Amino acid sequence: MVSHLWRCSQRGFSLVTVIMLVGLLVSVSGALAVRVRLDTLGQAAFHTAPQNLAIAEAGVNQGVAQFRNIFVDGNIPNGSSASHTGDYAVQTASLGGQQINYQLDQPATNPTNKRLPLGVPFGGLNVLQYNYAVTSATPDLTNPAAQLRSQFQVNNIPTFQFLAYYNDQLEITPAENMTLHGRVHSNANLYLNDSGNMLTIADLPPYMNTVQVSAGGNIYRKRSDDGSCAGTVTISKLQDTAAPLCVSGGTVPCLDPQTLACQSGGAAVSSATINTWQGAMTSPVPNIGLPPGFSMARGASQGYWANADVRIVLDLNPANDYAQKATSGGATVSLHSIVVQNADGSTNAALTTNLRNFMHANPGAMFYNDVPVTAANGNTRCTSSSTAATYVSPTYTSPSSPCDVVTVAGNTRYSPSFQGNSFVYRRADRNGGAYNRSTNWALGSTSGQDQLGQDTPGATSALGDYRRGGFYNNRENKWIYLLNIDLQDLLTWNSAQIPSNQLFDPANSSNGGTVMFVSVMDSSNSTLTNGINNFGVRIFDSPVLPGFALNVSNPQGITVVSDQAMYLQGNYNIGPYSPTGSSMTGIPWTHVATSLVGDTMNVLSQNWESPATVSGTTYSNDQKSGTDLTGTTSGVRSASDTTIYAAFLAGVDAPSSGYSGGLQNYPRLHENWDSDTLAYRGSFVSLTHPSHQNGQWPSNGTSYNMYTVPTRNWDYDVQFQDVAMLPPMTPTFISVQQIVISEDFR
Repeated sequence: MVSHLWRCSQRGFSLVTVIMLVGLLVSVSGALAVRVRLDTLGQAAFHTAPQNLAIAEAGVNQGVAQFRNIFVDGNIPNGSSASHTGDYAVQTASLGGQQINYQLDQPATNPTNKRLPLGVPFGGLNVLQYNYAVTSATPDLTNPAAQLRSQFQVNNIPTFQFLAYYNDQLEITPAENMTLHGRVHSNANLYLNDSGNMLTIADLPPYMNTVQVSAGGNIYRKRSDDGSCAGTVTISKLQDTAAPLCVSGGTVPCLDPQTLACQSGGAAVSSATINTWQGAMTSPVPNIGLPPGFSMARGASQGYWANADVRIVLDLNPANDYAQKATSGGATVSLHSIVVQNADGSTNAALTTNLRNFMHANPGAMFYNDVPVTAANGNTRCTSSSTAATYVSPTYTSPSSPCDVVTVAGNTRYSPSFQGNSFVYRRADRNGGAYNRSTNWALGSTSGQDQLGQDTPGATSALGDYRRGGFYNNRENKWIYLLNIDLQDLLTWNSAQIPSNQLFDPANSSNGGTVMFVSVMDSSNSTLTNGINNFGVRIFDSPVLPGFALNVSNPQGITVVSDQAMYLQGNYNIGPYSPTGSSMTGIPWTHVATSLVGDTMNVLSQNWESPATVSGTTYSNDQKSGTDLTGTTSGVRSASDTTIYAAFLAGVDAPSSGYSGGLQNYPRLHENWDSDTLAYRGSFVSLTHPSHQNGQWPSNGTSYNMYTVPTRNWDYDVQFQDVAMLPPMTPTFISVQQIVISEDFR
């Protein structure tokens, strides 16, 4: 029996894979350090010593192989090193009829937070480090004729300490100037280019004092699709000899920049060229990809779903619909249920009641986007989601009749119908802290108020019509079922409840904070739930994430996960927070440690919720999604400056689909950004390709009715340099490094 690494760590690491930086199963002749003590014995004994040592060596190799499997599976040894129980008990084997004893032990200080020294792989990273030793002797550990001891370190390295970490091919090829700080890694090939401008990767003192650009495959100075090489790419070397010299508290890069030139014939950057960066660039490095069994799936027996503090699911199965009365004594109206599920996928009745209490107390803070129907009072949906596994090219125009943007604003173009046209695209946001949700989210008896739920289950707990009209994704060519959560409101409400009325315990720190899993399903094992679909989850109106103190030694955070497409709308986690905190390293803690995890990552600006009037017609919030980006409705989807502080973990298009758009198109955009700024501080991690979305990235967002590019003010969040400020269940990989081998034989 073993314990999971994330359960014993400070931050709740969960997803683990292994890289053997130094082979632990090789001959001891390759050890980093050897200490040999020879007792001068008789000549006969001397001839026996090498044989005994070889047998002891076999015991070390067998022990290391056995214990290595524990780390490969993402666990740590179980039992007590002090009392020699569990995995720390003495193990016995034999070789050629001679007995071998071997044993694992660890110091009482395990684990410790360490910073890897510069000059080693992933130097400068802050890691959670475990130290272990395997001792082998023959014939036994009490009175050995020969004894070997191998000491090694197991470093848990967080992926969110990389600016960009891709399990597959990574391309950074912006069309504008872009300056990045931090570590960049691809487990496959890495492509660097800039279309006529400058791409810079540098250090950022005093908190980010190193540069690392690495690839499991080759590093190329060109685009991957057409092989063109343009602009200027500059990467800092691991040296500081050129002015300005590094000064404490400096605001400019200290390491010396060096230009990466285009390579003859588009060839990979050679080892000789890479070496001139003195360790800042490395290729190839061993693959540090996915752990066995990694999954973000709803219902998985491990990972996010299994360990979530709460699991909120929009259930589209009509058999599980939630029935209410439209008016007192009126007809029953059924809406799709929003429920809380257990780890086995069953509905948790008590927590679902608590969730509905939140929805009743905060109308509009949780709702879903319905998919329109093709005819008034009809039942045929405008989108019949394709299950094709291949990528599809987007169309060039907005949806047409009978599912055009004007028609789907009518209340009868949904099943069941909305109470009136004004209910279809109701506002659901706050403005500067003052609620400006439409009054018709509130329950009441007048025509301007939501009348659903007047009788059943009762006016004191009625939910009303917790829907909004259709949201159209131009990249997917589909109307989307979106489950929407005002996370700020949910956290505020939950903290104010007595424990029996809460959705989750906000003080639970077993995962390093709160893990919330949010999903959409039509049935547990359906093709849509598990394949290509038109489902998504949106977090909106959450500039502040309340309930997570920053002025403590071990701050907690929140991770929001979905197996479906993730949408983030508006400013997120920008604060202000008071009081703030800082680490022993001096890094200021100014915002909550948080990550967003989804099948894909979609971003909508702060302006999305605001209505837009063009040519005398007003388009509200999600109604904008079905308009043309150019032409007569060109001003409808105008964005505004938006700021996000969060780590992103999501899928990007596979290289086999064509050019994926590069890191600069990691977040999928849906608006006309023009000169507006999308400011982002976090980490871009992509471990898989999308499982539920197959809309291919286009060569031109405007022509394909998707988006125009923002001013990208993107960079690494230096808070993640502190292990204490990593989001809950941050994915990690393991570096196992041999430190010393000692020999002792008689």
